[in-house]
Amino acid sequence: MTDWIDSKNILKWVKEDNEDLRNWLAYRFSNYAEYFKSENASLNGFIRYEVKGCSSNKDTQKVEVQRLHKAWKSYERGLKNASNKVCKLQLEVSKSARDKLKVLSNADKISQSKYIEKLINYARTNPKLTARSL
Repeated sequence: MTDWIDSKNILKWVKEDNEDLRNWLAYRFSNYAEYFKSENASLNGFIRYEVKGCSSNKDTQKVEVQRLHKAWKSYERGLKNASNKVCKLQLEVSKSARDKLKVLSNADKISQSKYIEKLINYARTNPKLTARSL
C-alpha cells in the first residue's frame, strides 16, 4: 500500500527548476546533499522522502506538507520583499489616532497599512502641502 505522500498531485507548488527552493531545502535539511548524490533525484522526491521520514500516516503527512509549504511561502515572501526593498514598520499611536485611521481606511476600502502607504506617497509628492499643514 502506498502512502498518501506518494499520490500524484500533492506537491503542485514544487517547481523543479526553482533554485531558491533548492537552496532553502539544502539549508533546512542536513541530508539534502546526500539525497541528491543518487540518480533521478528531484526536489519533489526529496520532499516526499523527508515527509515519509518524519510522519507515518496520512494525517501527519498532510500536516507536515502544509507546515513545509507554509514555511516555504513565508521565506519566499521574504525574498520578494527584500528584492522589492519592502521592510516592516511598526507604529505606536494613540487609540484615537488608530480609530481615525481605521475609519479612513475603511472609507477607502483598503487596509490600514495600505492607507498609511498612500499617505506617505501623498506626502512625498506634495511636500509643500503637507509641510504647511503641520
